[in-house]
Amino acid sequence: MKTLIPALAALVLSVGALPATQAALPQYRIESFAAPPEGVFYRPSLLNNAGQVAGYLDDHGTGAEEAFLYSGGTVQRLGTLGGANSQAMGLNQRGEVTGYAFGADGIPRAFVYRNGRMSEVLRPPGAAVLSSGLDINEAGQVLGYSQPADGIGLPFLSDGRTSRFLDVSGLGASAEGIEARVLNDRGDVLGYFGVGDGSGDIHPFLYRDGRATALPMPPDLPPPSFLTRVYAVDLNNAGQALVNVVETIDLPGDNNDFFSYLYSGGTITRLGDDEFEFLGGHINEKGWVVGSVRTYTEEPVSAIALYRDGEYGMLADLVPDEQAAQWALQGALAMNDRGQILGQGTLLETGEFAYFIATPVPEPATALLALAGLAVLGAARRRHAAQAARGNLAA
Repeated sequence: MKTLIPALAALVLSVGALPATQAALPQYRIESFAAPPEGVFYRPSLLNNAGQVAGYLDDHGTGAEEAFLYSGGTVQRLGTLGGANSQAMGLNQRGEVTGYAFGADGIPRAFVYRNGRMSEVLRPPGAAVLSSGLDINEAGQVLGYSQPADGIGLPFLSDGRTSRFLDVSGLGASAEGIEARVLNDRGDVLGYFGVGDGSGDIHPFLYRDGRATALPMPPDLPPPSFLTRVYAVDLNNAGQALVNVVETIDLPGDNNDFFSYLYSGGTITRLGDDEFEFLGGHINEKGWVVGSVRTYTEEPVSAIALYRDGEYGMLADLVPDEQAAQWALQGALAMNDRGQILGQGTLLETGEFAYFIATPVPEPATALLALAGLAVLGAARRRHAAQAARGNLAA
């Protein structure tokens, strides 16, 4: 067997080095999300690589709206900070959750849930109590937002020992309405801000190494418009940033154009085109983007689409025919690095709104193991044939 190890390693490396254009969109299978108890409704919104799901639930019996974490077939209510409600906003790969929860005084505060306990996030000195956790990374850093009653809200970073506001001075003195969206494992933050020149324009920014910098605007935006809004959507550890453009042409009230751009390795790529409106929602560590496509018949229809290495596919076309006939797949809520998609849609037989998890089949790791197994089997057969041939020669 020892002689097979270098050959198998070389095979795996060669598979990993295949050009991106050779990667095909995976097929998917769909499973309904966990059914809630009577009188309780789940609103899932976050998904990690372990298949854990976070969101909030409505308990019609008690009137409570609480953050929850679904793991291993069990839904855990995360509670509150003494008040009535809580909401999950960020989930990391360790199952730690951040969001906001109301205290007994009726004021929402940023929280972090770890080790089975919810606690307040440490805020920067001078930060308002009114706050929210926005995202949490693998180091346990929390991206939060503090909103004073009579001042300008600002994003902050907290690691549980120290907490500091983001330095946004690089965006210019006129920047306003600064909104942080996502935090990666390098401590980078993607967000957007109002230009503050009276135009109403919104631009994306990246916070890295302690300073915020406006991202360059996409190069091929349509000609002069009333306003252009470029919203930050998602950021991965490779620094790939996903933004969505909402542009109102000419005058307020005209139809809006929606489309997405991917910032990657110094290039800016438009996803979709004028005839194929792709609105990205999430990007994973492999650079896959899941979003929605708008089509127009008698009325606008939204469907889930997947972008991978320059190729687009509709999720409804990537599932077995019997599942495509059961579901209207309408919205993607999250995607993990395994390519799993947390989504929402309608069960066509009953017209019931429902949530689901779509999983690639086979999953990439499973496919690689299967390929490795074939390589081992093939090598073993070749070795057996060679031994037989040597035996025949000796005879």
